[in-house]
Amino acid sequence: MTWEDSELQNRFSTDSYNTILELFQVDDIDTQIVALQTLSETLAYGDDNLLSNFPLCKMSRSMVEFLGSEVELIQETAAFCIFQFLEAHTSSARYLVDNGALQAIEKTLVNCTSVRVAEHLIRCCQVISKYRPSEIGQYVGLRPLLCKFDFFRINEQRMIAQTLSQITSECFYNNFVDSIDDILALLCIDDQQITKNLLNSAVNIAKGVSPENLKPETIKNLISIIPSITEKNQILQIAKFLLNASQNPIAGEAIINSNIDFRILINRNDSNEIVNIAYKTILNLLPEPKMPCVNSMWATGRKPPNNSLDFALKIQPVLFKTLTESFEIEPLAIVALSVSIRLTKSPLTKEIIHAMCGFAQQDRLLPFVLCMVLSFSDREQFASNGLLQILKSKLPLSNSYEAYCNWYNQKVNQIAKGKDWSKFHLGFNYSKYKTLIPLLNRLKTVSCFEFLNENFLEHITNMIDSCHSRTLEKIDFTSFIEKLIEVLHFLPIDKMTDPFKPSVYDIANQGTSISLNYIRNPAHNHKSDDENDEGEESEEKNNEATNSYRLGNRNLVLGAEGLYNKDIRDFSYNNINQGWKDSGKLGKIIKPPSDLDELTYTEFALYNRAFNSPNYKKCSFVLENKKVSGFDPFLRANELAQQVKDKYNRLTLKLRELKGNEEDNFVLSKLEIPTDRIDPKMIKILEFINFLCKKIPNKRFDKEFSNFESRIKSLLVSPFLISTCQSAAVQIVANYPCLFSYSLKSFVFKTMTLSFVASMNSFSQFVHNEKYEDHRTHVKVLLNRDDIFNDGCILLKSFGHPFIHFDVTFENEEGIGIGPGQEFYTLMGKEFAKVERNMWINDSIDSEITENLKEGEKYANSRCGLYPKVGADPKKFEMLGVLCGKAIEMNYIVPIPISEAFFKIMKGENVELEEIDEQLARSLKQSDHV
Repeated sequence: MTWEDSELQNRFSTDSYNTILELFQVDDIDTQIVALQTLSETLAYGDDNLLSNFPLCKMSRSMVEFLGSEVELIQETAAFCIFQFLEAHTSSARYLVDNGALQAIEKTLVNCTSVRVAEHLIRCCQVISKYRPSEIGQYVGLRPLLCKFDFFRINEQRMIAQTLSQITSECFYNNFVDSIDDILALLCIDDQQITKNLLNSAVNIAKGVSPENLKPETIKNLISIIPSITEKNQILQIAKFLLNASQNPIAGEAIINSNIDFRILINRNDSNEIVNIAYKTILNLLPEPKMPCVNSMWATGRKPPNNSLDFALKIQPVLFKTLTESFEIEPLAIVALSVSIRLTKSPLTKEIIHAMCGFAQQDRLLPFVLCMVLSFSDREQFASNGLLQILKSKLPLSNSYEAYCNWYNQKVNQIAKGKDWSKFHLGFNYSKYKTLIPLLNRLKTVSCFEFLNENFLEHITNMIDSCHSRTLEKIDFTSFIEKLIEVLHFLPIDKMTDPFKPSVYDIANQGTSISLNYIRNPAHNHKSDDENDEGEESEEKNNEATNSYRLGNRNLVLGAEGLYNKDIRDFSYNNINQGWKDSGKLGKIIKPPSDLDELTYTEFALYNRAFNSPNYKKCSFVLENKKVSGFDPFLRANELAQQVKDKYNRLTLKLRELKGNEEDNFVLSKLEIPTDRIDPKMIKILEFINFLCKKIPNKRFDKEFSNFESRIKSLLVSPFLISTCQSAAVQIVANYPCLFSYSLKSFVFKTMTLSFVASMNSFSQFVHNEKYEDHRTHVKVLLNRDDIFNDGCILLKSFGHPFIHFDVTFENEEGIGIGPGQEFYTLMGKEFAKVERNMWINDSIDSEITENLKEGEKYANSRCGLYPKVGADPKKFEMLGVLCGKAIEMNYIVPIPISEAFFKIMKGENVELEEIDEQLARSLKQSDHV
């Protein structure tokens, strides 16, 4: 039967539906089967439009009633009709649920022996679980689906697994716990899709269950799946389950008996949250330390598992390995180790003592380091390594928690009783050294933690500053730098919580509410300048208004100008097309997009500005009383303003229409990167190493710094905290870039400074090795190869800001994409290097090669690279800067041989004459030639 058959078309009528309902009432099995088959044929072609007169409630009730029939063929046909109904009509699930379909499905699945009936009902459950997962979880549950798992082959098993995952992702009921062991038992099936959904189901159940409701065997089974989990979100949910379960003594005992390998959790470099949760779980499985509660690093009032002593013995080697080998140490690991050592003694090694000295630099870890010292009977080694002196020098302040102060003082005095404390100090007196080399030799035998002595780094800085760079190049600083970096390893790096987690898409889909205060530029009457000045302030007040708006995080600050013109002034899209028609050469290079309605606020502003659309109002911007550039990324500007304000209230962005003679360019606001999240001791060391690197530019300490760089990398897991400069790790790299590799500092630079999409793409490629595809704003650019310099400058002047990306095509050529894009930057680089641009000092070192070239084909040449000549046009250098900035944003190369001296000047460094003109410098040094 086909749709062309008039009989089928006639079935979508009220009379046909009533006939089916009447046949359902006939007390004859064959008649009922025929009616169900007719309904099935109707539903096979149905949709919302064709079924507009379908009696949804009556038909749903009838199908559900037939599902309970004892006749297998009626039951099978009814099940198939229900599935077809779900596929055909958008309101079907609601009417079926309201008429008891889920209860009937549950009963039928449990009792039926027909594979066909079960298959249809499994399909029904899969469809309903997409739209009403909570109801299907409540009335059907998981067990009826699981009991039919072995009935089917792989395709149907995939449906069941997907349905279980959808249900458990959205709801939790206590009876789900009874199914978790059955789900875990099915993980042996060799099918990636099935195991992924079953794993997700098990993790979802574990997330919602109370520990006391789980059998020890179930906990053991849950823990056994941890090594097979690859998705970070799933392992995070399991980690949260373990943390929750570890607070219950019986469940905690089961966790310990399962022989869980905590290394899987604590060695994850992609999630500080998982690592932190893992250590909290470890702490819950250990007894509390016998000392007053001093901070939030340890819970109180907990009853530990009965086998916590066994666990202390098992976990100790893992904690020691973490302590001595990890780049980034979670402070909770020290807390756990202090208890573990107290319960089960271990050999005392130099590495352990050295690590204890390091972590004693963090005040919040002092009590736990002291606990570790108290656990050993032989404390002379602590004395000889200076640890006891560190503990003595860091006695709690008088305003600290009284019980803790008394305990700390008592224990430290108990250790030192009858001993001469001066003996424990290494006695290093740096001030007696007046020359550098003897001091550096002495430092080789000094504990690195004595470098934190007050004024030590200032003393050695003054000594180095008094030496010439050539003298310093001959001195070996390696041992000293290694020890300084070793101190850095033990100093804390603040970890902030990311409200968006590590997902760039979560950030992109969010927006920020602002109070938009806008001042319209009043129409000027024919008044004198004095009259205009006097009335300007009052006129601005009369034209001022404030309203609340929400801007998406992808926008530039300029998006507020687009919002102002588009939504407040009702500025027409047609003006963009008019501006484009009047834009001359630019209009031939770029055309506005055809779908103007789809433009974001930022794109709307950019196109209107570029084409000078008539009556479009450009604005200046003040965010929380600080002037900002319209080309600053909105998310970063907003977050930095909130940090200054120090409270997360709605911010005020003030817009003022620019007057006719006012202009602005697309220079970004200078990004002042704070150091407020960096440990003060760490700042002193980083400042010193940074000073040394600048003093001796030819010396590099990449090898010595590699471990610290690895530690920093492990903390750069949040695109939000990086792009808004709120991460301590970012502040370290941004303020001391010369200490890190090119790949790391370029990643941080791009993520911090570029537009949102470019920033997120930088993060995705560096951290996840994947491209962030988020419909970035591309424009098709048509350039004339024979007039590339003028075309390129027009393009960069209008669209060189950090937001839009170019898809370059050359006139009368087919290519588009990366190849032509790179060629554009290559050609522009060559154009800027030409002699006719009159920008560079030209030594004419290749005169034999260039003498036969035409004037427009000659390139500037210099032995030291291109360096600006006196009197060069600064606007050309500004345009070159825009070209280079755009190339960095789009990941292209500009092949222009700029001299190292010019780069130094751009960085604000001093330049010697030898670096600009070696021959002239040599001549000036010879008095006979002067």
